Amino acid sequence: MTPRLEDLPDVLTVREVADVLRVSQSTVYELVRRRRLRAVRCGIGRQGGVRITQSVLREYLGLPIPPRTAADAAAADRGKLVFLPTRGEEPPGAAAKSPGSRSPARPGRGSR
Repeated sequence: MTPRLEDLPDVLTVREVADVLRVSQSTVYELVRRRRLRAVRCGIGRQGGVRITQSVLREYLGLPIPPRTAADAAAADRGKLVFLPTRGEEPPGAAAKSPGSRSPARPGRGSR
């Protein structure tokens, strides 16, 4: 049975999105890879995962996004999503470092 979008959490796993769309998980990963479906990567390497917000899924499906309540806005402000760059991406608004700049060595550490 296909789950109802309203019954799912705000942040979905690839498996949950695949169940809603009635496609394979590899299809969802491909949609993310082709940037047709926005996602956030959590964790590192194979231990990490991909998460998709319910509002992004609703937007992809062309469904209306329900208005946020004051409680939703307050909860979102407490747990803001952080931009986690993938290879070659810079966070929005980040100034590029010059190629020769390095962070200073920590005191008490020898160079290797």
